Formats: sequence, C-alpha cells, structure tokens
Amino acid sequence: MIKPILGTKKIRRVICIIIGLFCILLLIGIFKHNSTNSVNNEASNFTVDFEEPSYTFPKTVLFENNNNLDDLLLAKKNNWKFQSNVYNQLFMDHSIESVLSLSFNQRCELLIRNIISQKVSWIFDPLETFEINYESEDYIQFIQQEGIKLNKKFEKIKNNLKFKTSLNNFIKDEYKIIRSKQYEQKIIDQLTILRIFNKCFIKNGSKDQNDLVDRIIQEQQKLVTKANSAANGQSELELELKLKLKLTENEKMVSELVEDYVTLGKRVYPWISQRFPFYERWNGDSYYYPPNYEEIFKDKNEPLKSERSTVRDSTSSPSIFLNQFKDASNGKGIVLSITEKHIDDTINLIRLLRALNNKLPIQIIYFNDISQSSKTKIIKAAREEINNFPKSYEKVYHGKQPSVPPSPPPPQEVWFVNIYESINPQHRNLFAKFDFKLLASLFNSFNEFMLIDADTILMKSPEFFFNHQSYQQTGAFFFKDRSPLLKRPITDGEFLIKMGPSSIDSIMFDIPMMTQYTTHRELFKGLRLYMESGLVMIDKQRRRHFNSILMMNQLKFIHPISNSMWGDKELFWLGFAINGDENYKFNNHFAAAIGQLTSNQYNKDRRTPLKSKEICSSHPGHISDEDDRSLLWFNSGFRFCHEANNIDYQEETKNNVILKFLNGRHPLEFKKYYSDPLRITHAIVPPLNKNFQKMYNYDEEPTDGWTSEPNCNKYMWCAYSSIGGRTGPEETSHKETLDGLLVEYTPEEIAYFNYLGDVWVGKY
Repeated sequence: MIKPILGTKKIRRVICIIIGLFCILLLIGIFKHNSTNSVNNEASNFTVDFEEPSYTFPKTVLFENNNNLDDLLLAKKNNWKFQSNVYNQLFMDHSIESVLSLSFNQRCELLIRNIISQKVSWIFDPLETFEINYESEDYIQFIQQEGIKLNKKFEKIKNNLKFKTSLNNFIKDEYKIIRSKQYEQKIIDQLTILRIFNKCFIKNGSKDQNDLVDRIIQEQQKLVTKANSAANGQSELELELKLKLKLTENEKMVSELVEDYVTLGKRVYPWISQRFPFYERWNGDSYYYPPNYEEIFKDKNEPLKSERSTVRDSTSSPSIFLNQFKDASNGKGIVLSITEKHIDDTINLIRLLRALNNKLPIQIIYFNDISQSSKTKIIKAAREEINNFPKSYEKVYHGKQPSVPPSPPPPQEVWFVNIYESINPQHRNLFAKFDFKLLASLFNSFNEFMLIDADTILMKSPEFFFNHQSYQQTGAFFFKDRSPLLKRPITDGEFLIKMGPSSIDSIMFDIPMMTQYTTHRELFKGLRLYMESGLVMIDKQRRRHFNSILMMNQLKFIHPISNSMWGDKELFWLGFAINGDENYKFNNHFAAAIGQLTSNQYNKDRRTPLKSKEICSSHPGHISDEDDRSLLWFNSGFRFCHEANNIDYQEETKNNVILKFLNGRHPLEFKKYYSDPLRITHAIVPPLNKNFQKMYNYDEEPTDGWTSEPNCNKYMWCAYSSIGGRTGPEETSHKETLDGLLVEYTPEEIAYFNYLGDVWVGKY
C-alpha cells in the first residue's frame, strides 16, 4: 500500500480554498454592483446592530457546499446572505476584493473593528440562555405588538389547521418560531466571533502552520489582483487604488477599543476573571501561577524560584490572559474535578494509581469546596508507605503478570488547584456538577492531560494512554458511550452543522469546515448518546486544541446546545468540531458491559437457552480497538454497584428481576454482593443496528443491544452479544441477526482484574 505523502491533507485544503476563492473572483468579474464599494458614502454612514430583533428573515444560503459556483450565484441572487451576519455586515461596508487583498492580521483587525463599530458595547453574555420563556416580558411585548395581527391570521386559518389548537397556543407557536430563528442566528454570529477571535488573538500553532496560512493569504491576494486586472483591463495604479480598503467612519471611531487586546479578551470571555488558579502542592508549597514542573522535579531539595509565585493576575501584562496561561502550561499529568462527596472515590483512585505504578503528577481541580481534613486524607493515601497488599496480589505476582509494579507502590505527586478566583464573581453560580470538568480541562496547568472522573477505573497505566497511537497522532483521544436505541431529533444534527464554520470562515481565516468525519457520526444521525467522558486525553499545544477547549467551555452557556446533551459528555468532541478542529480520534468500539455472563438457566425463564449472551452490569467498559479484547478502563467505580451505600435493600430484594441467583437471600447478603468488587470474566460490546431500529424476531432473542434495568438505583444495564432472529413464525424463516463483540478473559487477566478491584475497595 502506498503511504500518503506528508502534508497531503494540508495541500488538499489549500487547493480547495484556492478553488473556492477563484469561484468568488469569477463572480466578481461577472456581476458588478455598487453596494459593496468601500468608498460609498452610504456604506460609510450605515450601521446595523445585527443583534437587534427583526421579524423578517431573508433566505440565507449556508454557503458551504464545496465552495461551488452555483452556491455563490445563488447567494448573490439572494443579496449575498452569508451564514453569519458578521460577514454580511462586513461586506456591506467593504468590497470583497478589498477585504481579500488584506493580510491575515489586517483581516482580523478589520472584522473585530467592524463588529464593535456596529455595537460599541458588544460582549458575549453568559447569562443569555436563548430559551423560549412564555412568562417573560419579551413574550408579553410580543403579544402587545403582534397580537391583533396574529388573531386575524388565526381566524382565517383555524378551520384548515391539521391539529386543532387555541388562539393562545397558536400565538405561542408563532412566538417560538420567530424567536427560535432569531436565537439561532444570534448563536451563529456569536460562535463566528468566538472562532475568529481565538484564531486571530490566541496563540495557536507552530511556525510551519502559521507559514501555511500566510501562503494561503498570498495566493488569495494574487488571484484577487489577477482576476480584477483581467476583468477590467485596469492599470496597476488603478487596481491598487481600487483594492485599497477604506474604513467607515464608525470603524475609525473604535480604534482604541480594537487595539486593546486585553479588553477584547474580556468581551469574549467575561466569565474568566483574568486571575490564575491557586496551586497547592501536597507538601504545602503554594503558587499563584502555574508551577514549572521541570524546575520543581529537577531537585526536590532546591528552593523554588520566588518570581514564579509573585504574579497574582495578568492585568500587569499587556498580553491576553489566555495566552499567558497557555504559555505557562507545561508537562503532562492527570486531572480530576471533585467536590467533598467525591473524597472516598478519590482516595480509592489514588490507591489504584499507585498499584498501576503511576509517576505522573495529579491535579485535583476544585471550586473552593474541599476541606483541609479531606485534603489530608487524600495526601495520606497518596504519600504513606504501603506494606500490606490484598491476597490477590500474590496470585497475580507469581502468575508473572507484567503490569504489576514492584513493591512498594510509588507515592503520588498530588496538587490541589482552586479555580474559584479564576471565575468572575457574577458568573460563579452558573457552574454546577459536570460543568467543572470543562473548567478543569481549561484551568489545569499541563500541556498534555488525562482528564478522569473520581470513579474512573484505569486498567492500564496512565502512560499507556499517552503513548496510544490515536493520541500520538491527533493529541485528542476520546471514547464512546453505551449505544442503546435512545434517539434525538435529526434536527439536532442539522442545528449543530449550522453552528460550525462555513466556507467564508475557511477562506477568510483558514478555519476548516466540518466534514463527514464529524457529521457521519451516529449522534448526527439521531443517536442520543455518543461520547463517554470518564476519560479524556488532550494535548493543549496541538494546533487548534487550546481553542477547542475554549469552545467546549463556551458551549456550556449556549443552552440550545448544552441542554440537548447529557451533562458534559458531548461538549468535548463537539467543541472540537464546532471550532473547526477535526484532529481528534475516538476508540472505534462503543462501550461494553463488563462482568460475568448470565447463566442460561436464569436467562428469560426459557427452556431453550438463547443464542445471545448477556451481561448485566452498571459499569460501561472500554475495549481496545487495536486488539478487540484489552480492557482499557471503565466507569462507576469498582464495586458491583457504585450506588451500594444509597440503596434500600428491603425494596431491592422485592423488586429484583435480573439477579435471580440472589432471590430469597437476606438483604444483608444483597448489600454485600453490591459492595464487593466487580468480578470481570467477560465483556460484551453489543451490536448496533445502523438504522437505529429494533430487530424484532420470532426466536425471542433480544431486539436491542441494551436494556435498562431498575437494579442499582436504575444504573444497571444488560448487554447482549447478538440481536435479531427469524423474521417469520416458520422454522425455515429468513433470519436477520447482528453480532457484537464477546470477549472471554484468561485466568491470568481475571486474576489481575481481581487484584485491582481489591486495591480499589481497600480489601486487604
């Protein structure tokens, strides 16, 4: 097989952009109009607040179908409406030729200048939810302004409506349609500004990558000059005068605002206080600035340089806070975000990391809500010498399991990172639960980090994941969730595509559009769940990745997106995609059920055993796509039921359906089984019907790869190794089946799993 030439992907992208630009220039040569002339007095005096409500919606061309000429002609015919009003306004004030003749930095400054000139007080407002509220003042005003007109409209059409409705509901529907369109446009505009600001002002990329952008811009400038010269027969002097961009009067007036990059950063990220987190090492050393790990670990007896802890915030520096923070990040390590309720899990996790011989530093991100006594418990678990081992250790060690570390397990380098002061006081109450994982991805001070939950169970050392081929190739490695047939509207995917970069973003600022690499994933086709965020691998220094982290945090505030997801899960990879960053990889397998196979005699009360094998477990496990068997990690702790301490066992024994071997047992036996370590002998990755349809059959085999059960506070899921069967009642009827992945582990692997489970629960 012939390997692709290095840089081929970049070359293809350059060619696509040049082709798209050439189409624009052809259009410029064919169609002439005066409204884009930058010296036109009307344009100079004309200002539009693109955030101002409007009840009319011109047809908008998404302008993103492979940059082809037909789309451009259609866009021109419709008054050249780009997907984002940010560009619509820019090209009302300036000709396309004059804008494309600018350098990259000049384009950045012009666009920001143009945005602020339309609304001097522009700021991204984290308090704006974009939610439809029928009790709001806005809705009352809408009724006052539009009520009479809508009443007349309703009287005309009410008898022809497919579904009967009241006038009140009709007005609500009309309000929802209008506001939803406005909110959608406003979100598109805000995300466009966010991407452009990050691309222009947040350091991102190596010199080679920046040189590539410069070459693209230079090629565009050559094409602009050539196309205009050929179309108009103008001299070089005439052409130079034509292409010279002139600022509008409003743009001239906001020079000071545009040149103040620190203030610009505060406009885009007002929820960030511009203060660094507070870093506290296990030994009591503290820093108001990201610690330099190379310096610290070089000589533990050498005092640390004081100048690194003297800077309280970034306002003493003219550069943008986020650039300072990115530049100060260093090293690689493990990151977790916890509160007081996660302390026990964190202690168990640290014991597990010691058993895995982890030597990477650990940053525990918190929001001013961990007590000193809890810190002391964590430090004790991380630092005290371990002399006692579970009985299972001997069996594993003498079984020559290579992954078991020598005794004693190494102490852990634990840091506590308080991000409370890094969030503006007026926005602190906007963050809750899963949001802190997104903040942890931003405010940890590592270049490369593994973000995990307190109840994440690693079955490989952390270094294994940093060395994984998928992570090494992309600097962003993710894992898929369970794949039950829980669906979402197809319109969710269509909405997300609109939120991504358009071709004009790509032409103007080299921000790539979404491709089928993203849009062909199951979430865009209607699957409810896609990513499991219990373990996330990201390298901040890779091109665009830091900006993608910023995007995923910003998406949290955009409720039409965040509220359609389950917690934080999908915001990680969608933050990448919406940022124009598809340099990420997923493990190919969806999550597995891990544990022990259900015995045939207990399976569905059938006389004939099912072909499909079953595992009922509360733990989503992740099987390597490199060998289709290695268990890499799983979630929900190492007890059989992570909710063991929160269950009414009297009720559990009465309502037990799937764990029939426990029927008739005393509730205390139930509790012991739930509290003991999960024993793993098998794993099942269920099949997924590509049409997301159940496979009904006459064999009474499972129709779906997953079923949810009430056990373990409804955290229990049963997985099946195959689905489907006979499509008719006759024995000879055609069979439609799908097989998943069934893994049976060796005695050595099972012994190793048992050892790690005993370590995690503290079974010594």
